Amino acid sequence: MKIRRFKLEDAQRVSEIIWAALETNNSKDYEEQVLLTMKQVYTSEKICLLSKSRVFIVAEEAGNIIGVGGIEGNLISSVFVDPKEQGIGIGKCIMEALESNAKEENHEVVLLHSSLTAESFYANIAYSVERRIDDPVYGENILMKKLL
Repeated sequence: MKIRRFKLEDAQRVSEIIWAALETNNSKDYEEQVLLTMKQVYTSEKICLLSKSRVFIVAEEAGNIIGVGGIEGNLISSVFVDPKEQGIGIGKCIMEALESNAKEENHEVVLLHSSLTAESFYANIAYSVERRIDDPVYGENILMKKLL
C-alpha cells in the first residue's frame, strides 16, 4: 500500500469511497438526513474545493484508491476507508501519515471530530474524548485529541 498526496483527478474515486463508507458504516448511527447532508459535503467538486485549503492524502493499492484523510493545521478530517478494505490497518496508516504532517508543522496536539461510528477506532489509536457535540445538521459527533 502506498500513501500519497491527493490529486484533483482522484476526486471522483474519493467521493465514491466516502459515500460508500457513510452508507455502510455511519447509517447505523445517523439518520438519513444527516447522511444526505454529509454526502453533499463530499461531492467530487466540493472535495476539489476543500483540497485548496486542506492537505488530503490517499491510500492506494495496485493503483486503486482505498482510503482518504485530510488535515488543515492540526485538525484532522475526512478520514474514510473503502468498506471492502476496512479492518486491515489502512485507516491507521492514514492517521499516522496525517499525524506526521502535523508534527512536521510543529503541532504538539491534533484534534478531530469523530462520528459515533468511528469513536472506538480513534480511541484504539490513543485519541481521547474532549467533549460530545450535538449538531442539528451533522448529528452527534465527538471532539477528540491526541498529544503528538
